[in-house]
Amino acid sequence: MSTAAERVEFIRNQADMNWSDLARFIGLTTQQTFSDIRKGKHGISTKLANRIADKFPNLRREWIMFGTEPIYVQGASSLTGETSFIPDGYLPVLNSKDSVGLATIFPKAEAMMRNEYNGMQEYSIGMLLAIRPIQDVTNLLYGSDYLIETADFTLLRKVQSGSTPDSYALCATSTEAYSDGRKLYEPVEIVKSKILRAYAICGSVSPQQ
Repeated sequence: MSTAAERVEFIRNQADMNWSDLARFIGLTTQQTFSDIRKGKHGISTKLANRIADKFPNLRREWIMFGTEPIYVQGASSLTGETSFIPDGYLPVLNSKDSVGLATIFPKAEAMMRNEYNGMQEYSIGMLLAIRPIQDVTNLLYGSDYLIETADFTLLRKVQSGSTPDSYALCATSTEAYSDGRKLYEPVEIVKSKILRAYAICGSVSPQQ
């Protein structure tokens, strides 16, 4: 798949969509861009590659733009299948001395991390957290705890509905407050499209356990 036309055809086939549906899915108003690529008028721009990768995070941007293999990111083997990507600095559940037995306790977890985030009274600093990457960050379960990564910050928070269907409210559970009564950790509203990665918290273990 050395040509841009072959790569967009591969993506369309793997997504099981027609050209119009694929265009709408990634945020284009028409399929004209794909038509031009298939006719060889131009290649895949950075902007288009980002649109495709945002909707199909298993695809590597380098492959989308230039055809540089591998096609998929680490841990992925298909366009839409769930990836076992482990974020930098976190440890695989089965290969860490710190996480002996964690895979048995939390079978859905794919990695563990030591908590370094304030604001959640359930999770003390240094506690081991069992985490699982979430494929569709636009469909998180309200009332559940997630590690949320954006370009600007990373937070461990309980996800609630935002003020619009396109947003989440990231809420702390800590009751700490300033002397004037204001909450130390106010809810943070975030647009869903700003989330780069999300990890569900499968469970936790205190360091002394």
